[in-house]
Amino acid sequence: GMSIKIQALSLNWQPAALLLRRLKVDGVDANGIIVALTPMEPAEQDAPFDPVSLQLPVGISLQAVQFSNLQIIQGELPPQLINSISLDANLENNRLSLKHLTVRVPEGGVSITGTSALSNPMPLNFETSWDWILSPPNEDAAAASGPTITGAFTLSGDIDWAEKIGFALDYRVRASGLEQLAPELPAQ
Repeated sequence: GMSIKIQALSLNWQPAALLLRRLKVDGVDANGIIVALTPMEPAEQDAPFDPVSLQLPVGISLQAVQFSNLQIIQGELPPQLINSISLDANLENNRLSLKHLTVRVPEGGVSITGTSALSNPMPLNFETSWDWILSPPNEDAAAASGPTITGAFTLSGDIDWAEKIGFALDYRVRASGLEQLAPELPAQ
């Protein structure tokens, strides 16, 4: 199960857009979010996932969605801290346009843009950039933080959701700052 507590929440949306079969959210700002997860028995899955079954009766436009100061708690594990999540996305006629999804944690973050569709096969076209602060080397434990690595990842192709998932994907990965991990690695 899951429980959610939110200290502060503001929502700016256009209820009249529902008459045009659109959920139009112009802004969400939530702060001080605690998500507590409790174990559940896994549900039996009768059929493979079918993205076509997710077709919604309304188009969705989410603009300026901001969540900040999140904690995810699972049992006795230390809380997972998320500084912020920011989202601008549209889902129209089963086509997803992810203008940006950015997740920041204390160690770094990731930003994703791209498109997909709720179809089978499911086309994917995403670009991701990331940065991560590594732990300081053991001999420099007094340092506030270790080296930072950055990179980008591009993914395009199709996923076929069937009994066995099939995919044909192309990808490119670029990273910089690797020489900070080990001198023998190239800078990029």
